[in-house]
Amino acid sequence: MNTQLYNLCFVLCGSALGGASRHLLLQWTSYSSILVNLAGCFVYGLLFGILDRYSVSEGVKLFLFIGLLGGFTTFSSYVAELHSYAAAHQWLKFIAHMVMSNVSGLALFVVGGFMSKWLLVRLVP
Repeated sequence: MNTQLYNLCFVLCGSALGGASRHLLLQWTSYSSILVNLAGCFVYGLLFGILDRYSVSEGVKLFLFIGLLGGFTTFSSYVAELHSYAAAHQWLKFIAHMVMSNVSGLALFVVGGFMSKWLLVRLVP
């Protein structure tokens, strides 16, 4: 199979699992895309830190980062929610949602990265 098609299959499979996971999580909780985006930031940081230490194939990276986490996180939904708050003149919700998503997302990405280093030190000789 040609490499581009092979990589596309990794992205497609990851996207399907990520999108299905997002759907299931949002059915389970009353929170909106913010929970999904924050969880995605944490998992991205965690996996990025762990995989940085190991040599993994391009297909695995595509599956995890572009496919799975790309399908799981919801930037377009995030923007649509911000727009709905602005259209309804709910400026406090607009600002809180934007700040919480961006600041908390970056913080959780960093925490995930630190956690990966902590786990690697304890679990991998």
